[in-house]
Amino acid sequence: MSRPARITLADLPPELRERYVGANGEFLVRAFARDSLWDHDALRRFTSAVSAAVPDATGKSFRTLEGLDQMKRGFERAGLYALAAIAAVLLLDLRRFADLALALLPLAVGALLTLGVMGVCGVPLNPANMIALPLVVGVGVDNGVHVLHDYRARCGALPYLLGAATGRGVLVAGLTTVLGFGTLMTARHVGMAGLGLVLTVAIIRS
Repeated sequence: MSRPARITLADLPPELRERYVGANGEFLVRAFARDSLWDHDALRRFTSAVSAAVPDATGKSFRTLEGLDQMKRGFERAGLYALAAIAAVLLLDLRRFADLALALLPLAVGALLTLGVMGVCGVPLNPANMIALPLVVGVGVDNGVHVLHDYRARCGALPYLLGAATGRGVLVAGLTTVLGFGTLMTARHVGMAGLGLVLTVAIIRS
């Protein structure tokens, strides 16, 4: 008793037609990835494949990838700018390139060891923890500067023994900074916990 007819676009609600049919009669085609797009490599593969098939394609995955790339470039530039500014301030203070190199040495060693610990712990660099770059550059250089000033105040005497006041100040300041950043590791958010790990290791190593 039923006489079904073919469904046409006119049978669909106007709200649905507006979402999937353009003013010129073009249809919206949505493509979904097989892999999880939370994985950055999978996201890049998916967007590359879609762009190869349809160069004008757009969507959330493209916006996400572009946003992540811009964040990465921004944090890298911020880290370099912070390093350049700090080096300039230290040079004005220390007035010698040799002392500048000594002041930056703990920072360089700390950065290398931090990356090594991250590799051992399986924590990759990502937009959540790359914000640590400019932070570590600013905080990680403090201890070396204090020790270097203590050494210069003793007129470069050898063998050098760190002064009790300077050593205690560096230790207490370092521990409070580590405790502050270390609390981030208790976060349920994986990215925030990873940021806490990176900051904590970087401060300890520097």
